[in-house]
Amino acid sequence: MMLAPARQLPELRLRDVELEGPPADDGTPAAAPLLAIQRLDLIHRRYGIGLSGSGTVGFEQVVPFDLALDYAHDDWLAGRMWFGVPDSVRGGVDTLLVRIEGTLVQDRRRGELTLSDPTRVWIGALPLTLGGTLAQSGPAASLHLAAKGVTASLIERSIPAPLLGPLIQIAVEGSFDYRLDLAVDVARPDSVELAVRVIPHDLAINADGTTLPILGLDQPFTATIHLPRGRTAVRDLSSQNPFFRPLESIDTTLVYAVVANEDGGFFRHHGFNLEAVRGSITEDLRAGAYRRGAGTITMQLARNLYLGHQRTLSRKAQEVVLAWMLEHLTGLSKQRLLEIYLNVIEWGPGIHGVGEAAKYYFDRDASSLSPAQALFLATLLPAPTKWRYKFDKAGELRPSIKAQMHFIGRAMVAKGWLDPGRLPPADLLDVAITGQAQGELAGRSTDSTGLSGAATGPPPHLSGDRRGPR
Repeated sequence: MMLAPARQLPELRLRDVELEGPPADDGTPAAAPLLAIQRLDLIHRRYGIGLSGSGTVGFEQVVPFDLALDYAHDDWLAGRMWFGVPDSVRGGVDTLLVRIEGTLVQDRRRGELTLSDPTRVWIGALPLTLGGTLAQSGPAASLHLAAKGVTASLIERSIPAPLLGPLIQIAVEGSFDYRLDLAVDVARPDSVELAVRVIPHDLAINADGTTLPILGLDQPFTATIHLPRGRTAVRDLSSQNPFFRPLESIDTTLVYAVVANEDGGFFRHHGFNLEAVRGSITEDLRAGAYRRGAGTITMQLARNLYLGHQRTLSRKAQEVVLAWMLEHLTGLSKQRLLEIYLNVIEWGPGIHGVGEAAKYYFDRDASSLSPAQALFLATLLPAPTKWRYKFDKAGELRPSIKAQMHFIGRAMVAKGWLDPGRLPPADLLDVAITGQAQGELAGRSTDSTGLSGAATGPPPHLSGDRRGPR
């Protein structure tokens, strides 16, 4: 369609056309059309063609849009798109305006479409330069995007507050430049190229203007943990909490097992793992569908402390930005980030932190675990509320889970994080649930943990000095 002879197309007028999205996982139809075109007109003009229209797009919410584009005989492309972003806090619709000016060349003989670099794009008042190609052979695509002198005030003036989320609670001084280069060839998945650069210029967080608790995390604080389905939990990350464990008091095998399973490049990257993203794109291209993400421990920490688990494009973008800030602008070490993560992450229904997890499953302290126990706990994190399905009806650990534990162990051995002599064969990697989780595994109706209280607050015996971030 992109290579169709645009300026030779017949005039077109569409009214009230709806494109339905795929049904939900349970088979129920989508709540709203993926695209509802109220009006779309393609008309011939003396200098080329004009395209205009309006309707709604079913992204995270139903978003109204209006567009007007002109494509001239000399390949000049110019126009704008307006989106109305619902603002539930202010009770209205905010405006996102995107404008474009550049050259779009269709080479139908070679089967290529080229957006000349630099094509200028404005998101509100935020200027970008853009270029790229789309080739029918492959198919293959490349994208080059750059921005210079970006400031926090420019972003706030240009992007609606609902899309920024908690980022509007952070006052940032200075500016930065941004560059993204991406090349994808579907016929050669291993050839994916991705480079992202953020070049800061005196970037710093202004503590006086910041209300999001992102500063002071190097000190004891009370964490409000955001959980799926809008739930929250509260945990005190200080010595007042008998289950809080400093990093040096956590079993080393468990620490490295979690890193190996969740984010093997944690100690190398700075919040965003480009190598993992490239691998994810490659794997998804081979599968022809989304199969693998590329989240990091720092991104998971941002999700748990500030964002929640809603799967939307804007929340994912906020997660990436917050992870970058945690790693670059807060002064937190990798060790402290990992320590906070291990003490807030969910390890089971109502179980937060390694101290609670070790007690709940094995009635042991998090500083003293066997290799099998550590590897088992590491397998819980992707889906902590479904831990019982790792055991069969007889209460035995399933072979597939033992294989997963051994896979994590081998990854640790390869990185030098585990002595090969401490990794038993997969069939001998067994664990016995000896803590209070034993009652849950047996199906008995008991207090689910004996450790946690209501999801919206800490259990009574965990509450103490509730010092917040400074």
